Amino acid sequence: MPVVYELGKTINTPYGPGVCVSTGSRTNAGTEVVPAQIKLRSWTLANNKNPTLYTHNNDWEVQVPDITVGCDVKTPYGRGRVVRLEDTVEDVYEESPVCAEVLLTEWRLAGGSRVRCYLSLKDLEWVERKKFGELSSVEKIETANEKREEAKIPLSKNDLEAAATLYNQACFYLQTIDNESLFNNEDRAALLECMVACKNNGAMCSVKLKRWKEANQMATEAVMLLDAMYKQRGKMIHKCLNKMGLDDETLFYTWRCKGLYYASQARAEMKDYENAVELLKTAMALSGSVPSLASWDAKIKKLCAACKARAEALKKREKKAAKKMFGGGGGKEKKEEKKKVASPARKAVPDSPMSPIPPRFEPKGELIPPPTEQIKEFGGEVKKVDEEKEKEKE
Repeated sequence: MPVVYELGKTINTPYGPGVCVSTGSRTNAGTEVVPAQIKLRSWTLANNKNPTLYTHNNDWEVQVPDITVGCDVKTPYGRGRVVRLEDTVEDVYEESPVCAEVLLTEWRLAGGSRVRCYLSLKDLEWVERKKFGELSSVEKIETANEKREEAKIPLSKNDLEAAATLYNQACFYLQTIDNESLFNNEDRAALLECMVACKNNGAMCSVKLKRWKEANQMATEAVMLLDAMYKQRGKMIHKCLNKMGLDDETLFYTWRCKGLYYASQARAEMKDYENAVELLKTAMALSGSVPSLASWDAKIKKLCAACKARAEALKKREKKAAKKMFGGGGGKEKKEEKKKVASPARKAVPDSPMSPIPPRFEPKGELIPPPTEQIKEFGGEVKKVDEEKEKEKE
């Protein structure tokens, strides 16, 4: 069923301009079934709220936003985005004094180059920017590159939080792309180039923001992509990257060194010194073989030495803690401490009625046998002495 007005459009009503918040519906014959709802913006009610207009009229003028830099437009050659507007007096544009430079987003040339059109405003039609679910794979790559370019502005102002957010957004667009949806190697090469650059730059921002897990993950993924590309060197995607201006020194040395450095820096802060040192050894092998990476080579060696020192200090602390907990080792030291802290000798206490230790009783002479009655009380047997003497005589 056709709608009365499209959602989000600005409508010039007799009561002032408003925004369509509910499209409404009508039949093909033009009979309105559900009225459209327009939220008026130019005035408010007594309760300080904007009024809502319910209307069946679909003849009111719909405002078209002005064409500005960054907006999406429809051209005779396909959909694109305005990247520049300028006044010109050249003969080519005599019919329209304003020229718009439009970067097409729906297709490219055979070599993967972008297409730029220079058109007059009368040839352009403003269109709404596509939502995320409506973007094609190529448009997602273009959107990620735009986020990457936008991140340079806050990065130059040392606004690391904003830059990190833009790099994460760019990576999100790229990670939702299915490689099977890319029909040529130029697009696959553009995907790889943008992904590695955004991962490394995002890892750099995360390291400065002390987000160690995020930095380690992004830098490690960038290194993994480059390692996979190194195994596929000489093939079509590698050749496309070279055509884009990325030589092997940039791909397999500079970018890999950066990724390894950021990953090892993050792992060192997470006290994973062993793996950090292993990554730094690989980075030193790369940076030491390229003169242009001399500054990176010095930073890598410095970080490697610091990681080794931290690892040794950590081992010493762990050994010391283990000795305290389980008492292992340090026997001589403990004996010396016992000698130093010896208990004082006890003083002899003279025997007296008040002495805590009474004198030992030693009986003298023969013991007197217990009386017969007491033995009977405890269940003992009593024998007569005369019978025993008679037996001895016999």
